[in-house]
Amino acid sequence: MGQSRRTNPVLIFCFALATVSVLGCQRQMLRPRRFCPDFESAAGILSKQRSAAVPLKASGRGIIRYYDENNKIKNESFNVKLWVDPPAEFYMQADIAFDPKAVVLGSNEGEYWLAIRPKEVSSYWWGRWSGRGGFQAAIISPMVLLDAMGASALENGGDWQLTKEGTFAYTEKGPSGRVRKIYISEDECVVEKIEYLNESGETGVVVELGEYKNVTEDFAVPSFIKTVASSDESFAGLSSITLKLTSIKAVEFTEKQKSYLFTRRPPRGFKHVYNIVGGELIEQSQ
Repeated sequence: MGQSRRTNPVLIFCFALATVSVLGCQRQMLRPRRFCPDFESAAGILSKQRSAAVPLKASGRGIIRYYDENNKIKNESFNVKLWVDPPAEFYMQADIAFDPKAVVLGSNEGEYWLAIRPKEVSSYWWGRWSGRGGFQAAIISPMVLLDAMGASALENGGDWQLTKEGTFAYTEKGPSGRVRKIYISEDECVVEKIEYLNESGETGVVVELGEYKNVTEDFAVPSFIKTVASSDESFAGLSSITLKLTSIKAVEFTEKQKSYLFTRRPPRGFKHVYNIVGGELIEQSQ
């Protein structure tokens, strides 16, 4: 095991995507509108959405916006595929330079991992959800994307309030110390924004959601997901990551598929392997 070092894996993720330019498009039926008049109905919708969550697969394109080493804004795009088995299993792969698995992001009930294969980076990060810090509320965290897809569980004892903009805001603090604020629109009664606050009460990541599509009659997910890093200290150089999902379908995973997608395997062939413990990166030997 090597020495502990602080490294921003998001910046390396940006670097790995610097040569990508791939597009894809396909239309789906829009979700019917509905009205959310009060806290009770908003709470009911939020609870029903998560209880109705089903396994799904989706594909589309992603766009990353970041500052390069010369402090100039760059935009790069990439093909993306993802698979979700609520409430905790997630797998996403990004196509870079004709490698469909150049970047892989995954999680299960106990662990999460990020693998970047291009030789310029060639790094692998992993951690346990039971540990604080790390990717729990990072801009490319599986937990953030599970929240965005309406698949993750809610904590108990949250507080409701009505914002000046006319949206309902639900705030909760999990056992890990993470604070999450979920905003539900009054006119459509869907989650339109999620904020993650750090221990100082400052917003670290904001997720904007829209263009909801029905997966089943009772479960809809956003086809537009934009994560924005609002803390320069935690996410230096990165502006936003946007996913535009053009195909979203309910699926039934076989046990073989679940094992393949949602099991973390020992990393092999990477230049660097890091274990994330309490926000620190510990370099390991393979």
